[in-house]
Amino acid sequence: VSDAHQVHAVVADIFSRSPVLPFRYSTILVDEAELSALAAERGAAFLKFLERVAGKVQMDVRLTLDPVTASDKPNASEDACTPPAGGQGSTGGRAYLEGRAKRQALLSGAAETCRQTANPAEWRIQQRGENIRCQALISRIEVLSFLERMRALKLPYGVKAAVSGPWPPAGFWEDEPR
Repeated sequence: VSDAHQVHAVVADIFSRSPVLPFRYSTILVDEAELSALAAERGAAFLKFLERVAGKVQMDVRLTLDPVTASDKPNASEDACTPPAGGQGSTGGRAYLEGRAKRQALLSGAAETCRQTANPAEWRIQQRGENIRCQALISRIEVLSFLERMRALKLPYGVKAAVSGPWPPAGFWEDEPR
């Protein structure tokens, strides 16, 4: 078993009983003195975060646009999901940018639909390229209900959602612990 898997197993075990601080995998504190110094320096922020997320988990929803499915949409313009073939002329570039804007609007609308359906305590959105990652902070006891709501979610044609979690709420930490 790799070191990363061992660390994950330890964090998962602790997380099953209490909130955890979101340290990066490679964070190493040399000894108790270093841990004490970090706790003295950042203890108030750590406590505030742990109180805020107590009893809560993070659920992730990754939204992607399936170019094959979306381009099959009846009456959809061909440029909505794929860049124009060849040509670097102004028409091709304009068509590509318009298509990209349409794709982004479609995903942004889907993210808002997810937020409304999820009704989380807190909601964060991260855009990575043309994909959107939504993060919901919910009560631990709401996980099954959240998953059911996401299964029943009605998304625009061609938009796919992949739900994962529950995770420790690292996405809701405003500052790096170290």
